Amino acid sequence: LSIGWHLCQGTIFFKALCYTFCRKMTHPRLIIFAPNVRSGGGLVLLRELMETCPFPNAVWLLPEAHELMSTQINLQKHRTFKGGVFPRLSAEYFLYRICSRDDNVLMFNGSAPLFPIKGSVFIYLQNILLLSDDKFDYQISSRIRIFIERFLLTLRASTVKHFFVQTETMEIVLKKFLGKQCLQHKPVMILPFIKSYHVELERVNPNRSQSPLRFCYPAPLQAYKNHLNLITAWLEFSKRGGKHELHLTLSREELMELCAQAGQSRAVTFDSIVCHGQLTHSNSLRLIG
Repeated sequence: LSIGWHLCQGTIFFKALCYTFCRKMTHPRLIIFAPNVRSGGGLVLLRELMETCPFPNAVWLLPEAHELMSTQINLQKHRTFKGGVFPRLSAEYFLYRICSRDDNVLMFNGSAPLFPIKGSVFIYLQNILLLSDDKFDYQISSRIRIFIERFLLTLRASTVKHFFVQTETMEIVLKKFLGKQCLQHKPVMILPFIKSYHVELERVNPNRSQSPLRFCYPAPLQAYKNHLNLITAWLEFSKRGGKHELHLTLSREELMELCAQAGQSRAVTFDSIVCHGQLTHSNSLRLIG
């Protein structure tokens, strides 16, 4: 039995945007605002978005990220901004100046515009930190930034035309954060990003359920990554038997700390959990592949 999967990431996302943006407009212009998306999963998603954008006249407000600008992407209209408070204010003011009433603005940074712009605002939320009430251990500058972005999201929620999220969980958290009354007439569209690839399964193995499984979770040890819950769930899963493996991008010391928090000894855990330490993005992809 041959099964072919072709899952397209940016194409599906932009088809939804095309339908949303263009159904009532003859010559719409799209502005993508992402000057502070310069690391982590957000940067990966942004790069994929740039590679598949069907709007040739789109205006991109981007970070000066080496990982982003080193890729072979042909953008006709883009402007980059450095990191920091004043460059961010400059980007916000630049958006305010160039935005006209017929423009569609995709806030890919997950927050609302600082200034009241004239165009239609669409917000793509992929960072749950902006919506969560959990208190994580961050530097004071990061806490101030998150506080301001949360405040802007609340302040300007009534001016947002659409919200885009990746999962049903994010939709639930968003509705809890802003309140159902605020989102009553605002569609929340679930648009998961899926990496473009083609997989061929030559034959279905009838003994697949008995074969060892290999799970990978490439993520640094940060509170909102939920490693502790993962370890706790993995230990319960391991009790069912089988030589399954969990591969993490953590050090052994970090794993020992997690096991101590979970109330388990490290001897039990190292049999089924493999620690790779910190990996680059390319090495993480090899780990998954």
